[in-house]
Amino acid sequence: MPKRPLLMRRAYAPAFLLLFVLGSCCPPNILTDSLPPGRVGEPYRVALQAECSGGLWWVSGELPPGLSFNSDGIFSGTPRFAGLYFLNVTWEDVFEGDVISSVTRAFDLLILEAGETLAGETELESLSGSGDFVF
Repeated sequence: MPKRPLLMRRAYAPAFLLLFVLGSCCPPNILTDSLPPGRVGEPYRVALQAECSGGLWWVSGELPPGLSFNSDGIFSGTPRFAGLYFLNVTWEDVFEGDVISSVTRAFDLLILEAGETLAGETELESLSGSGDFVF
């Protein structure tokens, strides 16, 4: 005769399922406040941060030519044209292909001409284009 399952095991199952039905354990929030400026001809790499781990990132708007954005929330590439670009970035909490929650934030991305500096920026403070910026 097979053993009956413990009642205790069955008591935990609804709580486990409830977590997945209700979604993420934290409300969606993009922690990155702004994007640092880039320069034409210099490598640019910025990783966005969200309060919750996992999830997928999306961008809408016109990316500067030469830059790309991936589903991990990373801008990368080498900008080819100067200008001010307006972007909306969305982070989505996804479970089994369904979006559970999402948040969108607007960003302005300034791409400077090669050799151009911002007001108050010194040579030592200027962007080097090396390494990752995490905001």
